Amino acid sequence: MKAKKTLALLIFKYFPYGGLQRDFLEVAKNILKRDVDIKILTGSWEGPIPEGMEVKELKVRGFSNHSKNKEFYKQAKKELEKIKPDLVFGFNKMPELDIYLAADTCFKFFSKSKNPLYKFTPRYKAFIDYERKVFGIDSKTKSLLLNKKQEEEYSLEYRTDKSRLTIIPPGLSHAWKKEAEGTSIKKELNINDSDLLLLFVGSSFQRKGLDRAIKAIAYSQKLEKQNVYLAVIGEDDHNPYLRLAKNLKVDKNVYFLGPRDDVPKIMASSNLLIHPAREEAAGNVIIEAMISELPVLTCEEVGFSSYVKDYGAGLITSNPFSQEELNNFLLKMSDELDLYRNNLVGLRNNDLFFSRFDFIGDFIQKELYG
Repeated sequence: MKAKKTLALLIFKYFPYGGLQRDFLEVAKNILKRDVDIKILTGSWEGPIPEGMEVKELKVRGFSNHSKNKEFYKQAKKELEKIKPDLVFGFNKMPELDIYLAADTCFKFFSKSKNPLYKFTPRYKAFIDYERKVFGIDSKTKSLLLNKKQEEEYSLEYRTDKSRLTIIPPGLSHAWKKEAEGTSIKKELNINDSDLLLLFVGSSFQRKGLDRAIKAIAYSQKLEKQNVYLAVIGEDDHNPYLRLAKNLKVDKNVYFLGPRDDVPKIMASSNLLIHPAREEAAGNVIIEAMISELPVLTCEEVGFSSYVKDYGAGLITSNPFSQEELNNFLLKMSDELDLYRNNLVGLRNNDLFFSRFDFIGDFIQKELYG
């Protein structure tokens, strides 16, 4: 009988409503079903700890994200020396990982669009150093990627051996297979059924392009073609975006709902998902919307925009981004929602969208036991 192996899972911060964090929890749950001991190291844990999981919350201090990242790695390294796991699986970039889940874009590639002076900042140097430790030619870390675009970017920037890069399928919880039931979000917000309700889901408003979404509905409202509303779900400071909505005279059309546990129900009674992110490696919310038969308006910069194109789920703005194009696409889609919705009928029965965590579990088991 083989001795039970130990897997260390590292995540800088866990909170219940982030996409990366949901992936982390689903991976941990999948591994728990296997003959593996799990040790979780994190700099911060919000919410209940699921049964069977051992979580060590490290004391991480710092004034900036990059300094906190360095401190987290320093503390995690000390714990790993005590635990002596057989495999180290990280959900954030850091040195000496055996496996890394690449839930974000290539930092070096994305930074090319920034001011040239940005390369001299401590933040840039710190993030590039950790990214190189994962993808550099001297690294042995195996990375699980979300799409082909990531593979191309990391290979270009770091000449990463493709034998160390594995593209994984999308990953929704099987709970999404069940059709959502409950009170309509339109009824909750006192919006008429004939009005257009856009949904925005994301916990990093600036990166996910909330300002772009607000500008788009302001343009639509200005034309007085149809009443358009925006429901915003996510955990972030909404005050700058409320001010923007007030300046554009659409503050009565934007609802900030905070984090919600009933996103499937809300999607089932919305008209369109708007996801104009500035950069995003994947965008699970796009897949969630598609299997909910909710049309999608997104940007080429979003990794999972390829699924929108493949399944005829909506429209995709080109790169570089144009606010005018987003505005016009919203108007176009508002007249063609049934067309896109019909393309998505029955998609929740496609097993491809639910296979990520079994795939990762099998990958880890093979790495541990051969």
